Amino acid sequence: MMVEVREALEGCDLVLVIMDVTRKFDPRDQFALDLLRRPKTKAFLILNKVDLIREKSKLLPLIEHTASSMISPRWFRFSALKRNGLDTLLDMVIAALPAGPAYFPEDQITDQPARFMAAEIIREQVLVNTSEEIPYATHGNCR
Repeated sequence: MMVEVREALEGCDLVLVIMDVTRKFDPRDQFALDLLRRPKTKAFLILNKVDLIREKSKLLPLIEHTASSMISPRWFRFSALKRNGLDTLLDMVIAALPAGPAYFPEDQITDQPARFMAAEIIREQVLVNTSEEIPYATHGNCR
C-alpha cells in the first residue's frame, strides 16, 4: 500500500497533512509522515485542535518529532472550530501552488450540478448542528 500511496503523491503540487494534537501520536501518523520523505513532495503539516491544549509546551515535542520527519518542514498551528490560523494557512497554500490556466469562466464557481451542491449544503448543516463526524454518504434526497 505504501508504494501505491507514494505513486499517487508524485503528481501532487502540495500535500496537506492534518494531525489532531489531542490524540496520541501513533503508527498511522508516522505512516503519513513517512510518505512525505520524498524530496519532491511539498507538504504542510497542520496541527489541528491547538486551542484544546492548555499547556502549549506539550506541543513542542510533537512539532519537533513531526518536523524532523519532513524534508522541508512547514507546519501550522490551527483550530478548525475557532478558525484560528485559517487565513494564514490559506495564504500559504495559495502561495505554494503553481499558477495554472483558468478552466472555467470567472463567474462560474463550480462544475458540479445544483443537486450535488444542495447535498453538500445538507451535509454541512448536519455537521454544524450535530458537532459529530458523520458518514460521507449522508445526503438529502433532492428530487
